[in-house]
Amino acid sequence: MSTYIIDDTKTMLMMNQQRWNEISKHVHDFKEELSTDSRISMLFEADAILKHLNVPYYLTNGTALGFVRDQAFIPWDDDIDIDIYSEIMMPKFKEITMFLVQLGYVCRVVERGNTSKISAFKNNFKVSLGCVYLEGDFRKSLGCDYPKKYYENSIKFSIKDRTFNIPGPADEYLSYLYKDWKTPTRSDDVREYNQDYLYRQK
Repeated sequence: MSTYIIDDTKTMLMMNQQRWNEISKHVHDFKEELSTDSRISMLFEADAILKHLNVPYYLTNGTALGFVRDQAFIPWDDDIDIDIYSEIMMPKFKEITMFLVQLGYVCRVVERGNTSKISAFKNNFKVSLGCVYLEGDFRKSLGCDYPKKYYENSIKFSIKDRTFNIPGPADEYLSYLYKDWKTPTRSDDVREYNQDYLYRQK
């Protein structure tokens, strides 16, 4: 892959949650009509950055669900879900962010130690890159726990000429996440289709 040239003419905006809620629609006014090619292009851009920085990662949640069940993106899913081990992501957190900015993404960065995340917006679509940290037999994000064995037994999924890691075994992983992963469910309330035990007190 070609080396990205990072210049020093970046703009950083800082705001509280209320202000973000007010302006976020300007970068994330998602439309289902966004083409599959546009979504794949954004996935490939994230993939190129992470591989360039030697950052292994996993496609998770709704992205994994769509690829395993439908062999495609879920049309109404508004983001690409990427999990990265916190001990790998945090030393390269700023580099990942700057590469995304270089490619035209608007990045919302939340730095909170081992549950930090980057939300990268383009085409009113989002690439969500989140840390998962190790605690006992689980990899944890802010508020959710995932058995580490799913990451350690990942499967391969190919799109065009690229291969991606998805936590596995896929049916066991998706059954852990969703009440009925084989039946498409459309709802703005994730608790309607996610397993209740995923959530813990933050």
